[in-house]
Amino acid sequence: MKKRYQTRRRLLLAVCLPLWAVALSGCVNEDWTDCNLPTIRITAPLFAGHDPIAPADVRQVTAYVFDDAGKALLEVIPSRLGAVHTLNHPGRGRLYVMAVANCLDRVSVTDMKPGHRLSAASVDLQPLASDGAFYDTSDDLMWGEAVVANHTAGAAEHVDLPIRRVVAGIFIRVRGLANKTSASLDDVYVAMGTQYNTFSFRGEPGWTGMKAAGDVMHRPVSGRNPADRSVIEAPDPAGAEPSFSVLSTDAGREVSISVGDPSGTIATVTHQADDNGVMHPLMAKNGMLNIFELTFAADGSVGVKVEQARWGERPPIDKEF
Repeated sequence: MKKRYQTRRRLLLAVCLPLWAVALSGCVNEDWTDCNLPTIRITAPLFAGHDPIAPADVRQVTAYVFDDAGKALLEVIPSRLGAVHTLNHPGRGRLYVMAVANCLDRVSVTDMKPGHRLSAASVDLQPLASDGAFYDTSDDLMWGEAVVANHTAGAAEHVDLPIRRVVAGIFIRVRGLANKTSASLDDVYVAMGTQYNTFSFRGEPGWTGMKAAGDVMHRPVSGRNPADRSVIEAPDPAGAEPSFSVLSTDAGREVSISVGDPSGTIATVTHQADDNGVMHPLMAKNGMLNIFELTFAADGSVGVKVEQARWGERPPIDKEF
């Protein structure tokens, strides 16, 4: 009798142990919680050989998770560079994950709630409170996206989500202002006109407001060059990073540089013709430091020099067209 009981006990254990293991795993139709869930990792690779992003450059990261059926928001993840996150949204075929970094004081980000749509979200530059005609310069903005397969069986997918800069660093120097204005250089300002003042959660640039598309004006803080008090610069070049940055422009679309005094705008430069009469646009290229130098001559003409360098570098301006 005892032997028969032990045999029945072994059979019961042989049947129940596998079921118990499945129950521990949780990967059953009623509860997908412990299935093989995908993960993402926020990375900053080198893009196009010119945009090194150091960990110290990334001061804030937020990842947003959407499904692929109407892109309804599922989750907001505070994150950091190199962090790995598990996406616990079983039963959905694919997930779209978008991340932004450095959205600090000078931009606004759509406050996304569950049920909000991806198409309604954007990162926007802020108008200057002192003058609604100008926008503040952006932070060192970064953006990236990834599509993640969301399997509930088999090996989980592990996806890197690379971020890149969406802004151009700007440095402007103006010389010879005494040939153009009698105002004190302390009262002279520099402004820059660009294409965009917003980009969507898809990374698509755009514009908002009452102005025409492509007519977004920035007015960075400018001051006299400490080494040459007759020169004004925006921003002060003493910093290691460009504190004046703008959303990059499209190929073939120029930016403008304007100089003004209390009487209004005294000069605007958009491009310069070479010896063959070919017009070269002044570009604001993302991930680069874009250096522009304007010199007003005594005869009223203006010379323009342009240089582009890697982010964080500041070479002498030596390219002229």
